[in-house]
Amino acid sequence: MTEGMLTNATDQHQTDELNFTTFTDLCRFCSIKSGPAKIHLFDKEAEQRNLLFKIRSLLPTNITKDDFLPKKICERCLIKLEQLFEWKNVCIQTDSVLRNYAESMRAVTATINFQVIRGQVRQFDIYACLVHKCSEIAGIFEHYNR
Repeated sequence: MTEGMLTNATDQHQTDELNFTTFTDLCRFCSIKSGPAKIHLFDKEAEQRNLLFKIRSLLPTNITKDDFLPKKICERCLIKLEQLFEWKNVCIQTDSVLRNYAESMRAVTATINFQVIRGQVRQFDIYACLVHKCSEIAGIFEHYNR
């Protein structure tokens, strides 16, 4: 092997290493290399913030330690991930509160309708029943919005 061929082989090896290093420094989600600091998805901070759990619960992306793909998330994508995860949880909680409210109102309506059919209801009873249910529901919303 000539000296020129050896130099070219060494240069190619260094270029391959640089390309792989550049590749591994990309954000796994937006593929941007430069910019804000990145967090490695398998380091202690990522574990404390439950990043893999959040990613797996929101995206159809399978991330493993040995998948040969970038393992970092940039600050911009991290903020979006956290916001999306929080929004998803708020939506789930809101759905639950609204379903409970609807069920409570159905139960109140059924009770009032039953009493009306039996002729046992007075206007005051209906009002008292609705006020009681509304205060219960307001308490749920107040607790939820804290």
